[in-house]
Amino acid sequence: MNRYEFLDNGLLDKIVSPVKVDVTDYETKSDCKDIYSNAKALWDTGSTVTVVSSLMVEKLGLIPTDITIVRGFQGQSVKANTYNIDLWLNDIHIEYIQAIEGGLTNIDMIIGMDVLCQGALYITHPDFKTKLVFEQE
Repeated sequence: MNRYEFLDNGLLDKIVSPVKVDVTDYETKSDCKDIYSNAKALWDTGSTVTVVSSLMVEKLGLIPTDITIVRGFQGQSVKANTYNIDLWLNDIHIEYIQAIEGGLTNIDMIIGMDVLCQGALYITHPDFKTKLVFEQE
């Protein structure tokens, strides 16, 4: 069983942890890096899809694969570019994620249910700290 753990001091109202975004298997702009090693990712069970920031799109040189319509929690519908990425959560490799581009600030991406349903997610609070564990068999 592969396991990703993140522990933070204190009780958190949101969990943002480092993850690695890998686009080595996808076409990108030639002068950009293939791996973003320390992306800040918000874990969001309320998001059905994974979202990447415009800054990450630029840093990785991502090329859009499609355009989709996205409905936000306030009911607005907007068009958004989609991109193919892989995620590395320590030894867990999640391939072929179709992430959408969103107007994110202070974080690089949102990990949504399209990723979370590929494993088991646990959030606990041992000794008044916040611990996230994501496991995959």
